[in-house]
Amino acid sequence: MKKFARSILLIMLFILLGAPSIYFDIMVPAVIDLPGDIETLAIIDRSHSENEVVNVLEKGLLSTITGNQDRLSKYCIDGVNKQVGAGHDFQIVVTGIVEKRKGTALDLPAPMQWFEINEICNQHNADAVLALEIFSRQYIDNVAEVKVGFRIYHPGKKMIIDEFQYYHGIGKGGRLPAEDPASIMLNAVNSDDAMKKASYLAGTLYGKRIAPFWIRAERHYYKRSKGDPCMKQGARMMEVNDWDAAITALQYALENGHRKTRGRAAHNLAVVYEITGQLDLARETAQMGWGKFGNKKARDYAAILQQRINEINMLRIQEEN
Repeated sequence: MKKFARSILLIMLFILLGAPSIYFDIMVPAVIDLPGDIETLAIIDRSHSENEVVNVLEKGLLSTITGNQDRLSKYCIDGVNKQVGAGHDFQIVVTGIVEKRKGTALDLPAPMQWFEINEICNQHNADAVLALEIFSRQYIDNVAEVKVGFRIYHPGKKMIIDEFQYYHGIGKGGRLPAEDPASIMLNAVNSDDAMKKASYLAGTLYGKRIAPFWIRAERHYYKRSKGDPCMKQGARMMEVNDWDAAITALQYALENGHRKTRGRAAHNLAVVYEITGQLDLARETAQMGWGKFGNKKARDYAAILQQRINEINMLRIQEEN
């Protein structure tokens, strides 16, 4: 009974403490693959309403009070531009073009005419037009939320090659009582600042849709295996980014350890191989960890590595287009 209780305690402790993790940056492909003949996207703001009351509301409260003419949609466009940035096979030109539309910008308007698209492309030496077609905002219960919609017009194919709308919101705590005049202004500052951030972040999300981007990857690893000093050494070398030393120690554990140690060593080796860019070898090693030594984490990790290989292949296709 005591042995059983001790086992349960060790399991609970492991769950509470969690497995150690190692972090590194990886690039993932864009959600959509833009045609290879698009080298420059001209971005325009088509989200303004013909109704001036709606336009005042969509500027943001503080902008209305202070007379600042910047609309929140500008921050959304800035977010797209910043996210795409440099280093891709296409670039974005922020044209500054603003067009008014009917309604309240809650739904997609009728598409633009192709002669309009051609004029914009000719004026800005662009191959396609990225139009912000929807932009609406609300600030309720300390949550700043925007609704955004984009279209990409490809004049060469006379096609809308992407049409996407979505919501994005961020929370803002600590709102002060509204009856205090000073608090009214402070709440206006807080809500306006939150709306700007939500607008900007909504733009970065669309940037990730059309261009590859970096993310922070997390991988779990084993710090030890009972009675095997090479496993401990390999883990320590991983923690100080000495990959060659880690590989040497873990390969020894893989070749000379008992079955459980060999499964753990295979898993850790796969992590090192992924970090060093050897994805095929990483997948093969993880598959070995499960197939030969029954390590379940290695089995799950092999599936992640296959997904990473698929993403790398997609990145290559996007770079070639």
